[in-house]
Amino acid sequence: MNTSAQSIKDWQGWFDLFREIYSTSGFMEFIDIASEDNEENWDWMPRYMIPVQTSLCSAMLTACLQLPPDQIEKTLASMVKAATDQRFDKSPRGLKKKLKELYQSITRELTRIVPPMSEMVAAVLKSYMRDNYDVTEDVNLKMRQAVSLFSSRNRAEAFQIVSQAGAAVLCGSHIWDGWLSEGSGELETWVLSIIVMRNVVGSLLPLQSYAEMRLKANDVAAMLLASLAEPEIIEDVNESETDESDESDESDESEDPNEDEMVPYLDEIAQMCLRTEPFTDDEIKEMGDKYDLYGKIAAQSIAPFMSLADEDEAAADVMRVFVTTLGLLRYPALQSIQMLILLVSRVHDQIDDETISEAVTALKRIGPPALPQVFDFARYSSREVARADMLTVLGVVGRGSEEVFDYLLKQFTEATWLGDKIDYALPLALTHDPRVIGHIAEALHEPSLDEDDAWELLDALQELNVTFYVNHDNRSVNIPDYGIIEDVLPTDWRTRKELDEEAEEEDEWGEDWESDDPETGADEDDLDDDDDDDDDEVVYDENGVPRCPGCGAEMHYVDGSWVHEEDLVEPKSKKPQIKPVGRNDPCPCGSGKKYKYCHGRGE
Repeated sequence: MNTSAQSIKDWQGWFDLFREIYSTSGFMEFIDIASEDNEENWDWMPRYMIPVQTSLCSAMLTACLQLPPDQIEKTLASMVKAATDQRFDKSPRGLKKKLKELYQSITRELTRIVPPMSEMVAAVLKSYMRDNYDVTEDVNLKMRQAVSLFSSRNRAEAFQIVSQAGAAVLCGSHIWDGWLSEGSGELETWVLSIIVMRNVVGSLLPLQSYAEMRLKANDVAAMLLASLAEPEIIEDVNESETDESDESDESDESEDPNEDEMVPYLDEIAQMCLRTEPFTDDEIKEMGDKYDLYGKIAAQSIAPFMSLADEDEAAADVMRVFVTTLGLLRYPALQSIQMLILLVSRVHDQIDDETISEAVTALKRIGPPALPQVFDFARYSSREVARADMLTVLGVVGRGSEEVFDYLLKQFTEATWLGDKIDYALPLALTHDPRVIGHIAEALHEPSLDEDDAWELLDALQELNVTFYVNHDNRSVNIPDYGIIEDVLPTDWRTRKELDEEAEEEDEWGEDWESDDPETGADEDDLDDDDDDDDDEVVYDENGVPRCPGCGAEMHYVDGSWVHEEDLVEPKSKKPQIKPVGRNDPCPCGSGKKYKYCHGRGE
């Protein structure tokens, strides 16, 4: 770029840099540099957006701090207009076909993203200048309100709420980065604007009051100039706010392995997935440097297979291997956790249920290091099916956390049976906190309780390892210290002990059946006795064909008795009978979850 850091003296210098980068000549210069560095084409869009976003946000922020108050809003409006009016030329002559297509697709996307981004950055700064924000509120609850308003086509009010949330974020409030995938189109761009602003301001967070920051305008300008040397604005949007474990911090320090480094370890990773239990701390320690290498390979290999999983079954299988690996390793790196949450969120429709189930299991195995991201998703996401899965993860990874227990208990006690009350019963039980028992017992006394809800509550009691007794005749449940609850037991519900006993009986019956006659089901000893009786009913000719002793007609053995051939009735063809799946039955897909929590959702 022609504009150097030394030439940026004020907000105008930043804005000149933005206009220089965000132009046909600026993009072509970027293509030349990227081509020389052999960067992957798919990575060009985010890499080019970094200097565009940095220069625009820096120009607007320094204008707010350096200009006289009566000139600020007019200047911000002119910047928004310039960003909105910018048009890229047609692709320059001489470009190869692939680069020409890339130029057209990226510039088209830029002209979609940059105008609403400039509009939101200006609005956030106005809210900040006017003290129109509240850092004591949970901005994510405000964001959820904005998503609802935007989906109901109330753009203006949604825009205002997001701008106030952005100002609160600049002043220290935490925003969940998952909002990037919760919204779509313009709303997604607004969220991206806030995250970019947060990361551009960087070390200055949280900002002091507007009046105090105006006194530090020169310090802010110097800090923003220094950021030009390290323009990694959105590579890890959550990194600056997430407290990771020591293992996670260490695992993020080394560089990611390249493709050549991965190949020798892929067979070892595949063999690793044959085990059923995660590695112990001692086993992980014995792996040494290989542990981090296995984890990085698995975490960064999931994304490339994601887009192929829907059409290529082999790609889906490979992706599932890497997901399973992260769980077996209990790999706590941020990239690993974010990728698993992305799978559970179902943002990509092509991800199958088996892979999602593996991702849920992997997050549970990772445990407490996944808590911050899982907790945010469970609290704020509007994706109901994914959120139900994440609540069960939260119960496991949040064991011992008073904040998690209080949240789940509050939701359980305040929700209604017509709402989502039952969705919190099992997550509460998964915390293994004995304080849950009384709340579950009390809920079983609810007059409006239906069988499905009672089923979930009893499952929750079993998860808590509570000893209780059931009477199938009068459908009562006896919970020691909490009394007998009449007429509450679901018709087909069984305790784990009863299910184990039934399974043993089925196994024994199966063993007996293997020794029986495949046609009649009779014991071999019984067959010998039956042969004597059969001799009285039929005689066999010289060819061994059974015939009637009286008339000589050919006989056939049907349903345990001999009948004349002329009496045989051609069986009517029957339509295949499909047994309906109950809401609480295991899902036929094999995920291991109940049907109502899997393919039965929404019915």
